[in-house]
Amino acid sequence: MNNIFITILSSAAISTFLVGGLTWLLRNWISERLKSAIKFEYDQKLKTFAEDLSRSSEDRTRKLERLLKHYERQVEEFYGPLWNMVHQLYVCNETKYKIITRLDRDKAAKVEHYYQNNYFIPLHDEIRQIIKTKLYLVDGAEMPPSFYEYLRHAIQERDQRELAQQLGVDTSFLPGVPWPTGFHDCIKNGFDTAMRRYEACLEGLRTESK
Repeated sequence: MNNIFITILSSAAISTFLVGGLTWLLRNWISERLKSAIKFEYDQKLKTFAEDLSRSSEDRTRKLERLLKHYERQVEEFYGPLWNMVHQLYVCNETKYKIITRLDRDKAAKVEHYYQNNYFIPLHDEIRQIIKTKLYLVDGAEMPPSFYEYLRHAIQERDQRELAQQLGVDTSFLPGVPWPTGFHDCIKNGFDTAMRRYEACLEGLRTESK
């Protein structure tokens, strides 16, 4: 009887030990699985964050590169040439007036003809061509009013001169369109703005590359 009781107690103790051991093992296994699952999820989120950060940096770099190219073209193909040619017009016009004020009417007419053919006509032709072909580089969505006034001034002056010289038609009754005073400032402001934005893009790209 005692042996049976002892055997039962031993079996119960072993069962309790085994159940306890299995419970501990199961708890540890679940804990490790949870840790692994949490670590995997954390690693995946960290990887996704790193990829998003990399893509964001690449997107910013590409955007800065596109803007840099646009501002570079604004300076090199639009505002820079216009700025240079308008200054040439101012210099030539000032020099012409200094000369003709010392000459008689016939010689003054010859000087006027010289400057028209060698400077004013070619420069105005180039300015109109740039406005015609590169207007999409202007800063803003629309052509500035001073550009429109300049075209009126240059085109009417050209037409009246050619009508008089080639066809002998006198159009002196038609008042000329004056030079737009805001044209020079509009070009200068566009040039300065494009240069500032260009430098800002360069600085942005230098920061992104660090």
